[in-house]
Amino acid sequence: MQQLLVLTLFLLATACAPEPAKQYPVLQNRQHRLTRPIIQKVCVDMPSKEASRPDADKHYWNKALDKAMDSIGRAFINTTPLVSGITSSEPQQKPVANFTTSGHVATTRHPQIDGFRQRAAFQAIFVPEKNMAGEVVYLENGKSMASMKDTMVVRPFSPRPVSIPSCFLIAENVDAICPHCLKIIGWGKVTQNINEPSAPETLCLTEIEESIKEIKPGDTIFFLKISGTILPSQTTGQPMITD
Repeated sequence: MQQLLVLTLFLLATACAPEPAKQYPVLQNRQHRLTRPIIQKVCVDMPSKEASRPDADKHYWNKALDKAMDSIGRAFINTTPLVSGITSSEPQQKPVANFTTSGHVATTRHPQIDGFRQRAAFQAIFVPEKNMAGEVVYLENGKSMASMKDTMVVRPFSPRPVSIPSCFLIAENVDAICPHCLKIIGWGKVTQNINEPSAPETLCLTEIEESIKEIKPGDTIFFLKISGTILPSQTTGQPMITD
C-alpha cells in the first residue's frame, strides 16, 4: 500500500512537469581507485523453516546480501574519494545483471543450530559511468529531504531494466569543494521496478539503507556491480531434513 501511494504521488507530481534535458554524467576516475573492489565475507544462519521454503536459495542470497552490504555500503561511504563528472551522449540500452551468484547453497544441517549455516564472499565494484548511474526524482510523501529507511523513486539514466536485487550508492553535488564533483553520502536498495506502459523510461522504487547527510531530489545514484560466491563449510554437518 505504501509503495502504491508513493508511486501515485510521484505520477501526480510529475504529470505536468516539462521533459528533462537528456544529460548523462560520466564519472572519471583518474587515479583508478574506484574500480578496486570491496570484498566482504558473511556467515548466515537459515532456520529449518526458512530452509524448507521453495525459494530457499533466493531467500538465502537476499539475507546474505543485506548482511554484506551493511559493511560494504559503509566502506564505500568512508573510503570513496570525490568523483569528477562530465557530460556524454546517450548510454547503451543493453540489460546488465547488477547482482550475480555462484556456488550451491548448503543442504546440510549445522550441528549447533536448528537449520544450516552458510558462508559466502561478496565483491562489490563501483563503476563510475553513465550506464550504471541515475538520479533521485521523488522522495516519500513529497519530502524535500530524506534519510535512512525513507522510500524514494529513482530514474536510471540508462533505459535498461534494473535487476532485483540491486544496490546503489547515493552521491551529492559538491561544487563548493570541487567544480562538477560528486561525493558519496549513502547507499540504498531497489525494491521494485516501476514500468508504466506509456513511459519511455524505467523508474525504480527504492529504500535508503544508510546515509550520512540528507538526500534530496536531483542527487545522483550509482548501481554497484556485486557478485556473491559460496564458501566451503567450516564444519561437517548432517543432511538437512525438511518436512
